[in-house]
Amino acid sequence: MPLFTITDLHDDVAIYLFQAKDAMNEIQGIDLTDPDLHKAATKIQASFRGHKVRQEVLSNPAPNDEPKK
Repeated sequence: MPLFTITDLHDDVAIYLFQAKDAMNEIQGIDLTDPDLHKAATKIQASFRGHKVRQEVLSNPAPNDEPKK
């Protein structure tokens, strides 16, 4: 017995297309020249970059550093 049918795939594709269309409509309503939007994006990017650096530092300690207890 197949794991899925054509009808299942059709339903999944229809849901995906509906969600994609909804997302596009939402994006079109955003003013990309808004200064507050740029400030928010900058803060999000800085937070994410800091998170990635902290992950890297914790996973790869410097050779002459002793592990913290």
